[in-house]
Amino acid sequence: MGFIKDVGSIAGKVAGLVVGAPIAIVGEAVDSDFLKEVGDGVFKASSHTGDCLAMPLRGLRKQFMGQLQKIKQCSQTALTRSWTAG
Repeated sequence: MGFIKDVGSIAGKVAGLVVGAPIAIVGEAVDSDFLKEVGDGVFKASSHTGDCLAMPLRGLRKQFMGQLQKIKQCSQTALTRSWTAG
């Protein structure tokens, strides 16, 4: 499950870099502290958003894997019963 968290975190950081860095660069160019702060804030918020989006995905993966395990157990039980009954 660490993989999903890592992917979410990386995706958030990349999105923050793609959107936030140009804003911060413009802030540097025009010497605006406000734009620099906005660029930094966008980067931090996007990074956090990536982490937050990974949480439900981890839950969905866990649920899916549990259902697959249940199906596997049911099919093995059915095969065992069919062999012993026949």
